[in-house]
Amino acid sequence: MARFWRYWLPPRLPARVVSAFLDQAVPHLPDDPTPAQVWAFARMHALVSGSCSGSARPQPAVHLPDRGYRPAVLYDGLGEAYALASAELRAGRPPRAGEALDCFVSVYAVSRGTRDTPAFRRLLRRQLAADPRFDVYWQLAAELSTPPGAPPEPNPGSAHDWLCTALNAGTTRPPG
Repeated sequence: MARFWRYWLPPRLPARVVSAFLDQAVPHLPDDPTPAQVWAFARMHALVSGSCSGSARPQPAVHLPDRGYRPAVLYDGLGEAYALASAELRAGRPPRAGEALDCFVSVYAVSRGTRDTPAFRRLLRRQLAADPRFDVYWQLAAELSTPPGAPPEPNPGSAHDWLCTALNAGTTRPPG
């Protein structure tokens, strides 16, 4: 799984940024896994075990050099936005405007060298809607990290979905 994510991430990210991302994206099988967790781990492994070569890389727009983003700045800042959204998810709050969304948009804006404006939020909403999705991977990751019978444990995928839904609900109003 780490090999897949290293290939998927934009090139030349600082090692600490890659390491922090991999710590969250590559789950480990629990010490005493349930059969469902073993199955989820096997499905995740199969999902990412295809060839990591060729020119067709299903990557987000922010990975593409012609979009104006600085991926190292983006990935360095997304951890904070995802942590804020994870707290909202754990509290059972629906996607909404607030600190988590403002942090998320700000990270994207700063990584592009611009400000959080209504126009930027509309652009970001369109770009994120067009990005490739790895929903199955993140759902399986939640199965691995969630104790049996507990609510799903948030992860970067569920946090990102929560933030995108919040962005879609209120794209015209920047903070302040």
